Amino acid sequence: MSEAKKDHHDDHHDDHMKVYWLVFVGLLIGTVITVLASKIKLGGYMDVTLALAIAICKASLVLIFFMHLREAARIVKLVAAGTFLWLIILLAYPVVDIASRYWIAVEPGWLNPHAELSGPADTE
Repeated sequence: MSEAKKDHHDDHHDDHMKVYWLVFVGLLIGTVITVLASKIKLGGYMDVTLALAIAICKASLVLIFFMHLREAARIVKLVAAGTFLWLIILLAYPVVDIASRYWIAVEPGWLNPHAELSGPADTE
């Protein structure tokens, strides 16, 4: 290998190592933020929402840089985007279900058919 190609390869390698170290530091900062966020009690399902948002940011760093999604073909990027979209859909349905459970008032006899319903008394 010629000296010029070897120098170019070493420079390219150094650039990648710098990016890997920056991503590593970013993941460490994300881990610290996750631990600190676990100490904060937001209430309800907001704790889980915050934890998932932080996890998605960290997963994006891993996908883009460590798994080389940045240099990947367009179809690979499309598959990764579709995977994230499907993940969001699968996580959204249980959240909406749990959040909407108390929107409808339930009559007393609805769950127990043997219970007395509170309504106007029949006068015959």
